[in-house]
Amino acid sequence: MKNTKRFITGMVTLAMVSAMAPMNVFATENTIPLNANTSSGSTDVKYSVDPSYTVVIPASVTLSDTSTTNATISVDETAKPFKLAKGQTLSVNIADVETNDFKVTCDTVEVPYTVTAGTSTTALEKGSTAAAFTNDDKTAKTLTFSQINSTLATVAGEYTGTLTFGISLEDAAYVPKTFTSLSNGDILRVGDTLEVASGGYDFLDDGCSLLAYNAPFTVVRANVEGAGTPFTTVTEDVDGAYYVIKGNTNNYFDFGGRLAVTDTSDGVIITTKNDDYLGSYWAIDVYEP
Repeated sequence: MKNTKRFITGMVTLAMVSAMAPMNVFATENTIPLNANTSSGSTDVKYSVDPSYTVVIPASVTLSDTSTTNATISVDETAKPFKLAKGQTLSVNIADVETNDFKVTCDTVEVPYTVTAGTSTTALEKGSTAAAFTNDDKTAKTLTFSQINSTLATVAGEYTGTLTFGISLEDAAYVPKTFTSLSNGDILRVGDTLEVASGGYDFLDDGCSLLAYNAPFTVVRANVEGAGTPFTTVTEDVDGAYYVIKGNTNNYFDFGGRLAVTDTSDGVIITTKNDDYLGSYWAIDVYEP
């Protein structure tokens, strides 16, 4: 009976290991022996949540010649909850369209009006933000329409106009960082600065050196023309085609590799290129997340 019990126990153990083996989806070259005492593995678990929101803008506003008129822009969570990614803002702006002329018209007579947001006294223009919402601020926002100058309404009738709004999701503004040294894998984004206390950093392949007397250096986007540093024209542009390093006297370092911006890139990445008796040389390339 004792031998029988040992045999049964061994069979159960073997069955359990065999049942678990297919779960080890990451084992390609190194497999876990069936008689191993311990085993480990990992499984990536993901769950995605898309932004969801419903914005309510006033369907109509009736202007007055005796007082200002208030209206609100709000979010409605009746059908679905308001959810944005961390740091995101839902902006409601005055759309840049021809009909947004801030006038009401009857026949050919036009009467202007203005709109302000919240407690601001500055009139909104095309492109201006009329309201903004975040996960932490979903309170309704007030718009104030000015009092109509009735003396300009020289004919009787209905004065009408249209105010069109646009809605956009905006990520939190990037806060530039300051680097005091370089390390393998450092990512420098537009606006980041590099301080150099002494010496410098050599980029051997690109024939460029970032030396202390030109520091701090700033990563910018620019359009670059020509070939070779003495013959290169660099023009800063927020939508520029290249990543460029700018020194403290607006001297630009155009890397020979021409670090071209792509639709998916996010700055430049530093990697160790060589480290020998002559010093440490670095490589720099476009960073693709």
